[in-house]
Amino acid sequence: MTDEIESEFRLRARAPLEVAAVDAALRELDATCRASASARHVDTYLDDARRSLLRAGVGLRLRERRGRCVITCKLRRALEGTLHVRREVEAAWSRGEPPREASELPDTLREALGEQISGHD
Repeated sequence: MTDEIESEFRLRARAPLEVAAVDAALRELDATCRASASARHVDTYLDDARRSLLRAGVGLRLRERRGRCVITCKLRRALEGTLHVRREVEAAWSRGEPPREASELPDTLREALGEQISGHD
């Protein structure tokens, strides 16, 4: 289980990127960066018919990658320009099927969802 703050930049390029310019901008921010290898994954997004989670700013998904499944809950984000900051709670999922009801979720995810949903109206 992980419970951390995710910070990521979301940028859109309208023209070819100049790697040196991107590198210089990240160095100026004193950002910590890491290389990431690519891998295929399958995401199944979870919500009810009323889209209650989406309306509350919550993303809940089951991700299968390299034979391992995790359920991730990303809570409402704060925006600072192109920087997206949000709480992300993740737990291993060993069942073959996605959960059908909130009661099937690991306790930490149910608690995080409850806090977010009860604060939204």
